[in-house]
Amino acid sequence: MARSPAWRSRLAAGRYAILEHNDGWQSRYLHLNNDSEGGDSGRADWDLTVVDGLEEGARVIAGMQIAFVGDFRKRRRHQLAHAL
Repeated sequence: MARSPAWRSRLAAGRYAILEHNDGWQSRYLHLNNDSEGGDSGRADWDLTVVDGLEEGARVIAGMQIAFVGDFRKRRRHQLAHAL
């Protein structure tokens, strides 16, 4: 079990989530969706990034969807990076 993501955005990583685990580790999920439906603007509302109803600070469990995967620098291929 972990605390729900803190949502962030940076140029190199795009939109990403940070999960804080009970044992002190952190997970970062990079390259989350930032595009509007049917477009590649990179400026979509955060509700197109984060799963509906998930609030920052909520508890999440393994296997639970937290966000939608995005693409990487307009290459039009879906990519998700995970780091501990």
